[in-house]
Amino acid sequence: MAPLCQSSRPHLLIAADHAICLEALKCFLEKTYIVIGTVTDGRSLVTEAIRLKPDMIIVDVGMPLLYGLDAARRVREHLPRVRLVFLTMQEDVNLAANAVELGHAAFVLKHAAATELVTAIEQVWRGKSYVAPNLRSEDWVEQRFRVKQFSKA
Repeated sequence: MAPLCQSSRPHLLIAADHAICLEALKCFLEKTYIVIGTVTDGRSLVTEAIRLKPDMIIVDVGMPLLYGLDAARRVREHLPRVRLVFLTMQEDVNLAANAVELGHAAFVLKHAAATELVTAIEQVWRGKSYVAPNLRSEDWVEQRFRVKQFSKA
């Protein structure tokens, strides 16, 4: 993994199941970051992440064949230092808490501005977590409790 410093650019793997969104993300992100691959389903995400060893993965939560959070957990078994940025349409505090519990992760809503995605990437690259502003909980103890409830469902 590349060293964490202000001037380094992370190598990204992008996972999204809609071709037009995947291409748009790739075109937007490769202006600033190094995009080393794209995939369209959760199983391919696991396989390609292990093969390519990205610094960061931008992953749609609702992936086919293997749910995005589940795929990310599997990737983390092989690449424990990989950073994760989850994209979703679901404005669900429990889902956001579950994603951020993975550590070095961000949770961004798809209707957010592109600048929010960049902010999330930069925060995660610096070793912090990021959650969309309208999903942030002031009480992280409460949020962890929600994670446990959500993961039992």
